[in-house]
Amino acid sequence: MTDASLRHPQRGGAAHVTSQPRSIRLLSSLHMAGSRHPLLARLHAWAGLGLALPLILIALSGATLLFRDVLLVPADWRQAPPSVAAGDAEVARLLALPALRSAESVALARGARGFHVVSQPDGAMSWWRVGAAAAVDPGAVPTRLRLEPQLLELHEHLLLGGVGDVLVRIAGPLATLVLVAGFYLWWPLRRGWRRRDLLVRGNGRPQLLRSHLALGALAGLLCLVHAASGALMANNPPIRAWLKPLGDSRASAWPDATVAREFAAGDPVAALAALRRLHPAAEITQLTPLAADGADWSLKLRLPGEAHPNGRSSAVLELAAGRIGALRDARLAGLPGAYDDFVFPLHVGTLLGGWQRWLWLVGSILLARLALLGALAYLHRGRGATRA
Repeated sequence: MTDASLRHPQRGGAAHVTSQPRSIRLLSSLHMAGSRHPLLARLHAWAGLGLALPLILIALSGATLLFRDVLLVPADWRQAPPSVAAGDAEVARLLALPALRSAESVALARGARGFHVVSQPDGAMSWWRVGAAAAVDPGAVPTRLRLEPQLLELHEHLLLGGVGDVLVRIAGPLATLVLVAGFYLWWPLRRGWRRRDLLVRGNGRPQLLRSHLALGALAGLLCLVHAASGALMANNPPIRAWLKPLGDSRASAWPDATVAREFAAGDPVAALAALRRLHPAAEITQLTPLAADGADWSLKLRLPGEAHPNGRSSAVLELAAGRIGALRDARLAGLPGAYDDFVFPLHVGTLLGGWQRWLWLVGSILLARLALLGALAYLHRGRGATRA
């Protein structure tokens, strides 16, 4: 079969191509599709090759983080979910600890996690068991639990710090465009899709390309959702800055102006009781000290109706002054609040319920495999589709 018959089957080569096995006809069609859009095909191949390793690392680390509580939290570090009263008592105890006043933030124990994670301004982290007055000795923290922040850093910054942050911000939109281009190049070949091509039946370029095509057609839309939502999350600060002017000023309004928000000065228990008068069902997810003397604290809240698993509402406890200061209800934030309640839960697999995590797990694995197959097919380009 000549190059001319592959590129121009209408020039006397159509009958010959038709007589070939379907797999050869598919690769011939792929060659013609690339000939129709040579620049797009090259950009798709080059960008896919450059993104392959980052996408594989991001996808596999994300798949692990979907089930972090099961995979990374040892059984003896778990607890039964506390009641609201028990949770408030623990928060009040933490607010009174001088050792936490210099922390950057305290991610509170939630659900079955029986420990708090304390982050310091220099990036150091420590783990505090519920009810403990000091951090757990670093040597006593289980290895897989210490692996959690490393996986987060890998997923969000590729373990490269600021450089990785820039790379991930670029990789997300670029991966989205690569997937869209792949769909466009594949569409003329849609009638050649075969289920059996999902499994690689050899290590040659034709077999790798067939598997890459079949997998991209089957899981490409799911991978596209992963890439697009990840691109939005990676570029969240500028996007939220653009959306901020579209917010609703009611987000900073008090839920009920008649409810007393004063409490006994210096009493964390009374402060939380005052907060409960304003929002009885609020879930406190994070503490941030605003003053070195522990006079003021910012509390991140998840209010009923917020889909964001960490919540985006907040309140400031002015302990020394004995009053609740600034309060923000993200449910009233308009478009910025709706954006937060959609994109992050969608990306982490909590928007549609528990089953979504399993679907996202499959999607993450397929995305990593799609990137791997594409890269391997490109690296096998020495033996082109025509010679095969």
